Amino acid sequence: MKKILVLLLFVSMSLVAKVNVVTTYAYLGEIVKEVGGNNVKVKVLANSKFDPHFIVPKPSLITKLRKADLLVINGGQLEIGWLPPLLRGAQNKNINIGTKGFLDVSGVINMINKPAVVSRAQGDVHPDGNPHFALDPHNIAVIAKLIAKKLVLLDYANKDAYENNLQSFLQDWESYLKDYDAKMVMCKDKKVVQYHQLFNYFLQRYDYTLVGNIEPLPGISPSSKDALKTIHNRRKIMQIIEIFWPAFTLAILLVYIHAIFGTEIIRRGVIFTDLAIGQIAAIGMALSVAFLDGAYQTLLVLSFAVFAALAIAWASKNLKNVEAFIGLLYALGISSIMIILANSAEGLEIFSKLSAADILFTSKDELYTSIAVYIPISLVMFFIYPKTKGFIKELLFFIMLAFTVTSSVQSAGVLVVFALLIAPAYIGLVQKKFHPLVVAWVSGIVAIITAIIGSYSFDLPTGYSIVFVMVSISIVFVVINERKVLEE
Repeated sequence: MKKILVLLLFVSMSLVAKVNVVTTYAYLGEIVKEVGGNNVKVKVLANSKFDPHFIVPKPSLITKLRKADLLVINGGQLEIGWLPPLLRGAQNKNINIGTKGFLDVSGVINMINKPAVVSRAQGDVHPDGNPHFALDPHNIAVIAKLIAKKLVLLDYANKDAYENNLQSFLQDWESYLKDYDAKMVMCKDKKVVQYHQLFNYFLQRYDYTLVGNIEPLPGISPSSKDALKTIHNRRKIMQIIEIFWPAFTLAILLVYIHAIFGTEIIRRGVIFTDLAIGQIAAIGMALSVAFLDGAYQTLLVLSFAVFAALAIAWASKNLKNVEAFIGLLYALGISSIMIILANSAEGLEIFSKLSAADILFTSKDELYTSIAVYIPISLVMFFIYPKTKGFIKELLFFIMLAFTVTSSVQSAGVLVVFALLIAPAYIGLVQKKFHPLVVAWVSGIVAIITAIIGSYSFDLPTGYSIVFVMVSISIVFVVINERKVLEE
């Protein structure tokens, strides 16, 4: 009797057991849910917020693969950079390539953009063709049919349910496509510029005309010159000056406000104050980008900048060797950012932007926001700050610096902020003929405009070009000036 009960229990459990399906991307997961219905349990590996080419292989993803009965991938080598080590780590022989529990949906797609010759000189090319076929909505039905066949093969007992779900989905999808295709007719022959070869299937389906890719080669990040060249070549009515004037204006504004604080920082002998505040402020920016899709960025950056400013203001009055304390804050900031970005597929790229952003494409709105922040701060520093004393003066200085850094870190990056604060002010202070602030403004403006023009002309990253030119000019000027002083 016990054996019969155990057998009945086992049979009943097998009837209600769901097929554990893991998909590499969210769109595949949604199709599996539509076709599988209540008979599947779906988990997705890649976060749809990240670039599909670069997914961080985390231990949690290995756990998902270990329990999978079926693995559905996009294919076309889109997952080649991150999926193989996960499969090795999962050690699930049921979902290895070529097994019953493995499905590559690219097999039913007529792939386009297949390279005649595969070479790293061509960039990050896909030998099998362009893998972004899911952006043609007509390919979704083909993929759904393939997934239904695989589910029937794995779970024949629920064959009718899978087929019924498929037919229901196809009817809804065909109805949707009928309306969508009718709307897209008006877009025929429209000229399009895209960043990456991402929308080729979509553009081909709806007869768009692709006139250029901003990426110089697939997977190779464009420089400012690449982007401007594409825009300029395709829209000749847009003159370079129309793109550049907000960047040049912001550059002058950045020099103006940072020289005010830079001269005071050097006089105080706390050179790395701005670098520490900037690095701590960048924690807020990293949190916003990594976890909040860029939301609340200004609030978070300001909060961390004010915290750093208050900490340094307190340390200036209560601690010996305040520079050591400031150095510790800087180390705390940079390590925190690396920890925050560790799980981001674009962590290194984000970190690079936090260090030195490209101001070349500053928008008019961003410029006007900066003006609204910097002008009132400069008025406070010229007319209110000199009248204060003691701790209030310290507090006002660092709070105003925090507000300045909050804005400038977001638009220029931590290293650029440091160069803007120190390099022009250093030039202004070492010479004795003219007012330090005036010399700082003039030298800073010349340096930053030279850097921007140079970065475009020689196809270099703008942020790091600004740092290099400013620091180089400062060092050369200080050395030459010192030699003249000694000779006199």
